[in-house]
Amino acid sequence: MPDSPAPMISTSKCSVDMDRASRIDLHIITMYNGPGRKSIRPWIPPLRRPALARRTAEAAAQTRVDIIRAARTLFADRGFSATTTAEVAAQAGVTIGALFHHFKGKVDLFGAVFDELDAEMDAHARERARMVGGLKGFLEGFRAFLEFAQDKEYHRIVLVESPVVLNARFLQSRDMLRGMRTITDGVEVLISSGEIPLQPARPLAILLLGAMNESAFALARGESGVTIDGCVHAMERLLRGGHANGV
Repeated sequence: MPDSPAPMISTSKCSVDMDRASRIDLHIITMYNGPGRKSIRPWIPPLRRPALARRTAEAAAQTRVDIIRAARTLFADRGFSATTTAEVAAQAGVTIGALFHHFKGKVDLFGAVFDELDAEMDAHARERARMVGGLKGFLEGFRAFLEFAQDKEYHRIVLVESPVVLNARFLQSRDMLRGMRTITDGVEVLISSGEIPLQPARPLAILLLGAMNESAFALARGESGVTIDGCVHAMERLLRGGHANGV
């Protein structure tokens, strides 16, 4: 009985679009096992796989950034209730499936936007405080926070909508993790330097956090007689024990 002919193999190469405009080259292997018997399978060269994984991870990270950026704009313009996940996906230029791959739902997406805005505010206030230092730096950080709180996105998303959209435990955990830590660090430095009277740092930090947040809410509501300068001077008098030197 004659031997079966050895299979013939040919290869070709093509480019394939991946997530968000990334491209890879696929080697197409075609095996001819005889008349009418042909198998085709794609093959990615092993040396290209790390690069492919890196590009895929970078594309996924960029997709998440694009979704959050779109959500920030829509939540600030329309509010949480009037914004749909489909609109966010369309604004970001991604599929609705891609959005739900990164976020469990609209509330989860809102929480990510909240975190991003809160982190930006915290970094901004810390930097302003660091540039001056001491009690004046602490007050400058407070001023920076009040100014940042007037931003349209921060105003509506963090101050107005987050207490409704996000539950109290969610908000409290973020105050404790970021805002409380920032204020406590500042208070401990002021106490140790003797710029404010010796006292337990924790109770004072809790009091200051409430005063700062309520000042921002009052400014956001446009309450008569409440200004950024007035709030900063009131904070100075509070910290100095009833006296202010002017900031």
